[in-house]
Amino acid sequence: MEKFAEKRSMRLRKEKHGESLDFDAHPILCAAARKGSLLSRKKAGIISILDKLGHIGWPEVMAVILVFRKRRLLSAWALACIGCFAAILLTGSRWQIVPVSGTGQGSALRVVVIDPGHGGQDGGAVAADGTAESEINLAVSLRLEGLLRFAGVPTEMTRREDVMVCDPGLSTMRQRKVSDIHNRVELVNGIPGAVLLSIHQNSLPSSPVTHGAQAFRNREPEAEALAQTMQDTLNTVVNTHRAKEPKQIAESIYLMNHVTVPAVLVECGFLSNEEETARLRQGAYQTKLAAAIAAGYLQWAAGEGTV
Repeated sequence: MEKFAEKRSMRLRKEKHGESLDFDAHPILCAAARKGSLLSRKKAGIISILDKLGHIGWPEVMAVILVFRKRRLLSAWALACIGCFAAILLTGSRWQIVPVSGTGQGSALRVVVIDPGHGGQDGGAVAADGTAESEINLAVSLRLEGLLRFAGVPTEMTRREDVMVCDPGLSTMRQRKVSDIHNRVELVNGIPGAVLLSIHQNSLPSSPVTHGAQAFRNREPEAEALAQTMQDTLNTVVNTHRAKEPKQIAESIYLMNHVTVPAVLVECGFLSNEEETARLRQGAYQTKLAAAIAAGYLQWAAGEGTV
């Protein structure tokens, strides 16, 4: 196997998404490799990290860092974690992120359950161009998982593919939907001390100009502060023209009202808005959304969130 420093151009293919990371597009990575600064790392380890994080654009992550430095909302721990997202993409270093002990929510790592809404035969909302909500939910969720795991936050996913999370052998769509939502609730409630982040897309055909990302919370006490900090990040990073306020989720949303952990459902945008749909389909915008959600969670977890 050739040494990493001798390969000036390497493409890392991601099995699930067919994307690639071209080292020619990252001069700093090339220079570091030529100087031998990466030779002390095992090639397999470097490839593993870049393979997981290659779809996370460092400019978007850096933008989030600057936003929160300006707003003075991140603790030193959370800022360091997000800073390392950018550092590893710029230098290729294999760093192990270990959050320091502290006060507030951040003193103990909690499992974040990431729930890409819908899936499989249940595509959710559908845009005029045929874009299914379930596809975007999964794309944003996988990016969110990569950011949180890189920050040292343990995560679980309710699904990793375009499938329903239902029991096999069910004959009707109604049965499959009921089984799907019950299985998601069971998964979340089976993890002590978990936090649920459910990713969705909105739709309001009667008002095709309505747009923007919004956070909805359940009735668990900690959820209010989590939703507020997450909405703050979304307002600053993606809702740049019109801020939204977090809201309590409707009682009709079964998952959010039957989990016994703090839960926030993020409606990332409106598929009924053609311009926003076009953005939601873009990988760079999906990364921006994931970075905003991750930053909001890290801020809250570090004990900085206020009601």
